[in-house]
Amino acid sequence: MPLLPGPRAWLLCLALAAPARLRAQASPYLPTDDPRMPLIEHLIARGDVRDPSPLERPFRKSDIVAALAASESPVARRLALDLAPGRHGRWARFTGKLGGGGYSQGRRDLLQDGGKGSSGVYSEIQSEVAGGHLAFAGRSSLETRLPDDPDYIASRSSWPFLHEKNVRIVDFYLEFQARWGSVHLGQMARNWGPAGIPGVPLSDGAYPRPDIGLTLGRGAIRFSSIATRLRNGHDGTGTPIERYFVAHRLSARVNRDLTLAAWEVGLIAGPAGALDGSTRAIAPLLVIPALVASKFHRNEMVGGDISWRPSPRFRLEAQLAIDDWNFDANNPYPQRWAGSITGSGALGRNASWRAGYATASSLAFRTLNPEESFVDQGIGIGRLFPDNEILDLSLGLPVRNTWLVTPKLALLRQGEGRIQSPFPTFAEADSVPARFIGVTANSFWAGVGLSGGYRRLQISGEGGLRHTRNADHVAGRSRTTLEGRVTAMFGFTLWKAGQ
Repeated sequence: MPLLPGPRAWLLCLALAAPARLRAQASPYLPTDDPRMPLIEHLIARGDVRDPSPLERPFRKSDIVAALAASESPVARRLALDLAPGRHGRWARFTGKLGGGGYSQGRRDLLQDGGKGSSGVYSEIQSEVAGGHLAFAGRSSLETRLPDDPDYIASRSSWPFLHEKNVRIVDFYLEFQARWGSVHLGQMARNWGPAGIPGVPLSDGAYPRPDIGLTLGRGAIRFSSIATRLRNGHDGTGTPIERYFVAHRLSARVNRDLTLAAWEVGLIAGPAGALDGSTRAIAPLLVIPALVASKFHRNEMVGGDISWRPSPRFRLEAQLAIDDWNFDANNPYPQRWAGSITGSGALGRNASWRAGYATASSLAFRTLNPEESFVDQGIGIGRLFPDNEILDLSLGLPVRNTWLVTPKLALLRQGEGRIQSPFPTFAEADSVPARFIGVTANSFWAGVGLSGGYRRLQISGEGGLRHTRNADHVAGRSRTTLEGRVTAMFGFTLWKAGQ
C-alpha cells in the first residue's frame, strides 16, 4: 500500500515550513486541473508565453508567473497578477471553493464510456505555505461524482479519507527547493509528454498517488525522478507481492526553441524475500534506473520526447515509447509501443489552433506477469487505454481576457484490448494483432469546451455530440448521444499571512 508519513511527521514538516528567509524562495505548483490552465496552454501554444518546463507538468507557480509577467499579452499579465501570491518571503494562504457539477457519465474522458451520469456538490479546501526553501500544499475535495467514476479507487490516493466515498485528497506534498533542484514528498498530478495528451510514462489522466521525487538542475539540463510503492498484490498461491514504480527523465534544452528528453519507467514486483535491498528501500531508486534493480522481477519501458518551435508561432511536440520490442522471429507476440504527436500555434491576433494524434498498441502496458503491468489496482499509471488511436483538432478562442472557448473535433478508434485484460498465452499470441483486437469501435466527437475564471467564479467543462459506430464493440450497432461535464465554483479566502 502507498504510504505517507503519519500525522506527527506532517506536523513536524509544517512546523519546519516557515524558516528564516534564505537565498531561494520556494513555490507550490499550479495544479494541472486548475481552470486557468487551458488559457495558459493557449498562450504558450501561440508563442506569447515561454514554456517554463516543456513536456513536463505541473508548473511551479513562481516559474509560470515569471513567464506570464514577461509577456506583452494583456491576457498573460492579468493571469500573472491573478496567480501571484501578492507577498514576498514567507507567506501562507488558505482558500475554499463551493460549487457544483454535472456529468453525463462518471468517467472524465467523454470519448470513453464509463459510469452513470450525475450532478451534485463540488467543493475544495486548499492550503499553501511557502518560506525559504520549503513549500507545502494541501487540497481536499468533496465530489459526489467520485463513486460513479470507474477510474477512481479511494484507497489509492485518499488517505486518510479511505472510507469517505465522496472525499479525496487532491494534492498533499512538502517540497524542499534549492538552486540545484528539489526533493518532493507527497502527491500531485503529473504529466510527462506533449501538452494536452496523457503521457505514456506518467499522466494526469489517472488520479495521483503518493511518491518521493527528486529533481536535479533548473537550467538547460534537468533530471527528474519519482519512486512510489504501489498497492500490494498476490500471486496464484496467495503470497503477497510487493510492487514498486520508478521513473527517471533527463531533459536538455538545446536552445530556446528545442527541448529533448529521454526517460525510462520500471514496474518492479515480487515476494518480499525475493526483492533486493535497493528495491525495497525506495529512496535509492530515485537515481538507480529500474533495469539495474531486481533483474528477475521487473518490467521496463523506455522513450523519448521532443518539443520544437521551428518558428515563433508554431510548436511541434512528440513522444515515442517502447514497452517491448523483440527481434526473435520465433516470438509470436506483437510489438508493444505507444506514442503521440501534436502541432499547435497562433491563429490570427488572439486565437490558437492545435492538432494531435495519439496511439498505443494492443498489448501495451501489460505483460505475462500481471503484477508487472503498468497499473495500480487495475488503473493505468500513464495512459488508461491501450489498443487505440485518437485524432483531434481544436481551436482556442479567448473571451474578454478571462475565458477560453475551445471548439473541438475528435475521432477515436478503440479496439477491445484493455489494460486490465489477461495477457494472451504463447498459443494465443499468433491471433493477436498489433492494434485493434476484435471489433473496433469508432467514435466521432464534435463539441466545445469552456474554462477560466472571473473574480471569485471559476468554470471548467465541455459538451458535445458523440456518434459511435460498432458501439460496445458490437458490429453494426450505432449510438448517438449528447455528452457533457461542467464544474462551477465560487472561491473565497479563509486566511492569509506573510512578510
